[in-house]
Amino acid sequence: MRARHSPDAQRWNGYAYVRNLPTRLTDPHGLSPVCNLDGMPLSCGMGTGLVHSGAVLQCPNNVCEGVNQYNLPIRYIATANASYYTPLLPGVWPSATAAGVAAVGSTNPASIATNTELGGNIYMMANGKYSWTLPHVSGAASVGWDPAAIPTGTDYAGAYHDHGAFDPNYLNEQFSPVGCNRPGSLCDIGIALSPGNELRPAFLGTPAGANRDLQSHSVSDDAFRVCS
Repeated sequence: MRARHSPDAQRWNGYAYVRNLPTRLTDPHGLSPVCNLDGMPLSCGMGTGLVHSGAVLQCPNNVCEGVNQYNLPIRYIATANASYYTPLLPGVWPSATAAGVAAVGSTNPASIATNTELGGNIYMMANGKYSWTLPHVSGAASVGWDPAAIPTGTDYAGAYHDHGAFDPNYLNEQFSPVGCNRPGSLCDIGIALSPGNELRPAFLGTPAGANRDLQSHSVSDDAFRVCS
């Protein structure tokens, strides 16, 4: 659920620590000058002082938790190096394409903000619906791929990853060709065409915010619909 806003902005403040610990500092009812820091009461005056000292950041528009454009729950994360929203749940989708679009669209902002490649898998559940694994963190220039890293009782249906921030050393607005890092390395296209993937969908988030798949090279957000 999205955070509520009080008419008195001083009584509805959202903050997040920047020391690699995501937190929320809010006044959940908008009734008093006492804010809330991960369930613990804290003076809003103290919170303001922490903001001024640089120890915490105020959440954008005072929303520390909410939902993104795919109707998935997200949380604001603030570290010493970057701040971004990250998805908490992957949702359920009617097709592998819909799941891949939501996966890339939900994880790419964090990938760009941290300049870190993120990636995961798309899988089909026993009921024929699709979902995706929350991303695992890799490096600035590559991300691991393991088609077996899916929930028990599901079937691998594809993969997604994000390329991080713009890097002039790479053509990171497109799928990486075989040998992109070193001779013989599979990279994006090699993995997509490998026996382990067997031409299943492969999705990519780029530094410019594009949401691409290897078959059509671009996917519009209206290619998905939420599946209950």
